[in-house]
Amino acid sequence: QLMTGGLWYALLPWGKVRHAVIVTDMRLFYVRHRRPFLPLACLGTGLRIDMFRHDHDVIYGSMERTKLSFINRIIHQNILFEQFLPGQVHMQTKFGALQINRYHGDAVDVYKLLMKLSRNTSDFIK
Repeated sequence: QLMTGGLWYALLPWGKVRHAVIVTDMRLFYVRHRRPFLPLACLGTGLRIDMFRHDHDVIYGSMERTKLSFINRIIHQNILFEQFLPGQVHMQTKFGALQINRYHGDAVDVYKLLMKLSRNTSDFIK
């Protein structure tokens, strides 16, 4: 793996952070893992886990999409052939509000996922 660019991946400081979002019926988890920068091993590894409780009861959701800058549009759409529009997704439950920023990827995907967590209004009125 070192012969196919793994050495650069291990030595360079960017590309060290990995993100994951896990959605369950009751909670939303955000996991952030930072690998160490090898020449400066004293920087260490970082792990952060955030949790937001929603109890499958989202009462409000909105989305704002932003356009890519000229340079990002050339790189992502013309060179890498990626089609997406980043943005912000907001959701509100009885436990509070949450804003999710999607910088690399389509904000519509996140919005559709979170709106599946909304309560069924016909059951709510009964």
